[in-house]
Amino acid sequence: MKRLITAVVMGLVLVGASSASLAHAQDNSGELTRLSLTARTTIVSGRPIVMKTLLLDLEGRPVGGAVIRLVATTKFLGTERDVIMDEAVTDASGIGKLNFSPTRSGTAIVTARFSGLATYGASEASLTVDVQRPVVAHHRTHNGDQSSWANLILILVAGIYCIYAMALWQARKIFRSGLRNENLIGSTPLEGTR
Repeated sequence: MKRLITAVVMGLVLVGASSASLAHAQDNSGELTRLSLTARTTIVSGRPIVMKTLLLDLEGRPVGGAVIRLVATTKFLGTERDVIMDEAVTDASGIGKLNFSPTRSGTAIVTARFSGLATYGASEASLTVDVQRPVVAHHRTHNGDQSSWANLILILVAGIYCIYAMALWQARKIFRSGLRNENLIGSTPLEGTR
C-alpha cells in the first residue's frame, strides 16, 4: 500500500510540474519585439537591392544574434506560398542586412520575419518594391578590351586551323598524284619491251 501511495503522489507531482511548465510556456511567449525594414531604394532595376533590418525589444534595446528571414510571396500553379529570399543574423546593434534579388518584374511585397528566440517574441515588417527589371543570374560584361582580345585570339586560332587543314589537303593531293605517276611509269610500253 505504501508503494501505491508513493506512486500516486509522484504521478501527481509530475503531472503538476509538467502542467505548470506548459502554462508558463504558453504565458511566456517572449518579450515583445519591434522589427523595422528599410532600403535606400525600393526600385529594382536589374541589380539586387540591400535591405536593412533593425530588431529592438519594447524598451528600445537591440536584439543581437537573431535570425531574420526575407520572405516574398510567390504564386506557383495557382497556389501562393512564401519563399525565403535571404537570411541574416543581427549583430550586437540589432542590425541585419538582406539582399533582395527578384526574378520577375512587377510589384513585390517583401517581409522581414523574426520567428522569435527563447526570451523574445516574433515580429515582422514589410516593404513594397517596384521591380522594373528583374535580377538575372549572369550579367554579361561589355568590356571592349577583353572582347577585342578574345576576338583576336579566336581569329588567330581559326586561321592556324585553316592553314593546317590546307597543308594536309595539299599533302594528300601530292601523295595521291605520286601514286598515280608510279602506276603510269610502271606500265609504260618501254618497260614492257625489255
